Amino acid sequence: MFASEIIDGLARRPDADRAGVPPEFHVALRDRLVGLSDTTRRLVGAVAVAGRPVGIAALSKVCDLPIGPDVNEGIDAGIRSGLVSAAGTDLVIGHDLVRQHVYESMAVDERRRLHSRFAQWFLEVAAEPTIAAAHAKAAVAVGDAANAQVMLATAEALVLTSASDAAELALRAFEVLRPGQPPWIELGERAVGILSTAQRATDTIAVADRILATTDDVDVVSRIETSAAKALWHNGRFAEMIDRATRLSAELTDQRPDLLA
Repeated sequence: MFASEIIDGLARRPDADRAGVPPEFHVALRDRLVGLSDTTRRLVGAVAVAGRPVGIAALSKVCDLPIGPDVNEGIDAGIRSGLVSAAGTDLVIGHDLVRQHVYESMAVDERRRLHSRFAQWFLEVAAEPTIAAAHAKAAVAVGDAANAQVMLATAEALVLTSASDAAELALRAFEVLRPGQPPWIELGERAVGILSTAQRATDTIAVADRILATTDDVDVVSRIETSAAKALWHNGRFAEMIDRATRLSAELTDQRPDLLA
């Protein structure tokens, strides 16, 4: 009701912004937020970042607020403010303009932190890999191995049912990693496996070659080349597959003859 009343009363004002929202709308929302306790603001902000109805258990975990009187009062205060409303056992921000204002009023680092926590929650607890992926993509930054790992785990969960989406996730996750990071080889190898399963031969080879340029571990090289060969096979690129296998055989002859048995 809070958002609807303001929007219905002010949306046709001549001083409205490009979205048709007058300055009074933003001022009213800002005043509401300022008047809330820290706990309530954190909960309302988390609901805004979630972008969908979210349960109390998830909010408590994501915000690092143990369920108890403080959280219960924070939820009640958020509902009384009109910024959030109850939807069964969940909380939701009922109007996109309100959600957008709350979201944009938050520090970028705090938004990223909450997206990252939601990504972990939806992947590990709620078993919603698609939603987890959306949050991980919103949170990830260059060098962010933790969210890259969430994206890869999500891609692995999706690759057999939505190969295209899984491949795009794997590529995005790999793009934020940098050679020299501790999980570069491990996560890169997982990305190659996902791309190979998705039968994205060109992408598989591109990622594989970047990783191979940074390691001489014969076990890693063998596993990556196996994934590359599978991708080339499924795409009918037999000559290229044979060339890579021949080069690998020559390189391993003196190092690990047992792998060629």
